[in-house]
Amino acid sequence: MDSVCQFCSGKHFSAEKPSDGRFNNCCHKGKILRPIRREFPPYLVSLLSDQNHPHYRNFQENIRSYNSSLSFTSMGAQLQNPPEKGPSCFRVHGQIYHRASHIYPNEGKQRQYAQLYVVDSTQATEIRAQDHVNSGCLQEVLKNLINIILKDNVYAQCFQTLREIEVQEEQLAQEENIDMPCVNLVFNRDRINDRRRYNLPTVNEIAIVFRNEEGEPPFHRDFKVYPRNSEVPTLNLDILSPELDPMTYVLFFPHGEPGWQPHTAGNREDQQRQNISMLQHKISLTAVRDNEFNPLLHGGKLFQQWVVDSYLQVEAYNLNFIRTQQNHLKVEQHQGFADHLTNAGNTEDARIGWTGSARNLKEQYRDALAIEQPVYFEEGQERQALERAAQHNTPLTAWFLLNQNDENARQYLYADIPYHYVYNKKMMQWTPRQRGADKIISEMYSVDPKYQERFYMRLLLLHVKGSRSFEELKTVDDVICGSYKEAAERRQLVQNDDEWRRCLEEASLTNMPQELRQLFAHICIFNNPVNPDVLFNSFEESLIEDFLTNHSRTISVQLALREIETTLSLHGLTCQELHLPIDDMSLTEAQNVKQIQDNLEVEA
Repeated sequence: MDSVCQFCSGKHFSAEKPSDGRFNNCCHKGKILRPIRREFPPYLVSLLSDQNHPHYRNFQENIRSYNSSLSFTSMGAQLQNPPEKGPSCFRVHGQIYHRASHIYPNEGKQRQYAQLYVVDSTQATEIRAQDHVNSGCLQEVLKNLINIILKDNVYAQCFQTLREIEVQEEQLAQEENIDMPCVNLVFNRDRINDRRRYNLPTVNEIAIVFRNEEGEPPFHRDFKVYPRNSEVPTLNLDILSPELDPMTYVLFFPHGEPGWQPHTAGNREDQQRQNISMLQHKISLTAVRDNEFNPLLHGGKLFQQWVVDSYLQVEAYNLNFIRTQQNHLKVEQHQGFADHLTNAGNTEDARIGWTGSARNLKEQYRDALAIEQPVYFEEGQERQALERAAQHNTPLTAWFLLNQNDENARQYLYADIPYHYVYNKKMMQWTPRQRGADKIISEMYSVDPKYQERFYMRLLLLHVKGSRSFEELKTVDDVICGSYKEAAERRQLVQNDDEWRRCLEEASLTNMPQELRQLFAHICIFNNPVNPDVLFNSFEESLIEDFLTNHSRTISVQLALREIETTLSLHGLTCQELHLPIDDMSLTEAQNVKQIQDNLEVEA
C-alpha cells in the first residue's frame, strides 16, 4: 500500500486511486473526519497482534467466545458451518437478533452478559469460566480482560452506577418505611453528533439512571433496562441504535465508542448527500493507517462475524428505507396500477441495484449467460471433466500461447496464421507449416453485429497482430479497455454515429414521435450503429414527446422502448441486445398503462 489519502491518511494500493485523486474507501473523500481515538489497551493489542504472546493462539482460536462472554448483549443467529474442512468461515441463515437483558436474571436462570457487570469481578470470572461455551477460554485471560472492561468501558460503568443507585434507594426506602421506587437505566437516543468526539463518550452521554414511582422513563430514549422483568426477559436492540456495535463487540470497542446513528452529519458541506450513511461508516472503520492500531483488521474469526453482521445491518436498513420512503421513490403510480389489475395489497418496488431482489437476480443471470462455457461429462466424472476443460485449448487460445512462445508468429494476424502454421487438434497447439500454404483458404466465422462483444472481438482479431491473451487483445496504448467494443473504437476500427445523429436531427424537425421511433428502429436493424443506447438518450425527448403528455418520464421511456422493440423483434433483435435501457419491471408497468388506456378508448 503506497498511496495515502490526503484527508485521513488512509493507506491504499496505487491501482485503487480514482481519477480525481481522492479515495472513497476510507473517509469518503473527507466526508468522515478522522476520529480522536483513546489509546487501545496494550494487553489487548498484544493478544490481537503479537504472535509471540503465550496466549495469542488460544485467544485467536476462541476470540468469539471471549467476546461473547464479555459483551453486554447476545447475538442470536442460525449458524451454518461449511460442509467440508477448510479455512474459517462465518455463515448465517435467516435473521440476526441482538438482545440485551435486564439487571437481574429470572428465577432459576444463570447470570449472563450485562448482568455480570453488577457483581464482583472474581465471581463474574468464575461464572464465565463455568459456562461450557467458554471451555476453551483461559481464566487468566478472562480475568485480565474483565479488569480492562471494568476500568475503561462506559457501558460497564453505566450498569455499575445503576446497581449503586438501586442499593442507595433500597436503603433509603427501608429507613423511611416507604415502597422502593422503580429504578431504570435509560440509554439516550440522541447523541452529540460531533464526529471529532466519536470515541470520547462519557457515562452521562451514554445513559442516565431514572427513578420515579410510576417507573415511566423519558420519552426520547433508545431502550431501557429494568432491575428485572419476568414477562420480557430480554430487549431487542434496533439496528439504528448507536449501542449495537459497542455492546456486542466489546473486544473491538473496549472503551464503548458509540456506533453509527441516523442523521450523522458529514464534514463536507459541498456534497449532495451530507449525512453519513451506515455503509460509509462501516467502511471507514476498516481503514488502514500508519501508527494507528485497528483491532478489526486483527480480529480473525470475530472480524468475520462483524463483517457478516454489518452487511446484514446495512441490507436491513436499505430495505427499510425503500419500504418507508415509497412516496419519495415515486412508486405511487406503480402501486395504483398494480392494485387496479390484481386487487392486491400494498406493493413495494425494490430497485434493480438491490442485491437479492428478483430484478437483480435476473440481471445477474443474464450477465452470467454472457460468459458461460458448457462442459459435458458423465455422472461420476465431474472432476475429470473440470481438469479436461481447464487444459483444453481452442485455436484462438492456442494462438495466444503460440505468440507467447514463438516471437516469429507475432508478425501475423490471427486470420493469416493457417498460412504459416498448422493446428494440431490432438495436441491442441499450432505447429510450423511445412508445405501446402498455397493450397489453403483461411476464413473466420462471421458474427452477427447484434452480438456486440463477439463481433468486436472478431474485428480486433482481423486487425491486431501477435496478441498473447484476451487482455492484450483489448489493450490500446498500454490501457486495458473495459470491452472489445471500446478497444475497437479506440483503434478507430469502427465508424461513429454522426451520420445517424444528423439523420435523426433532421427527422425530429418534421416527423411525429411515432414516425421517429420507427426510423430509429430501422437504423438499428439495417445500419448497426456503434452506440444505439447513446443515440437513444440523445433523442429521448423527441422519441417520447407524445407519451409525456399523460405519463411520467420513466413510463414514457418504457412505452417508447416497447414500441421500438416490437419493430426490432420482427428482425430477431431485442432492446437488451442493443443495450437500450429497457427494464422488465418498468416495461410491465408501461404495458399495463397501455392496456388500461386501450380499454378506456374502447369503452369510450
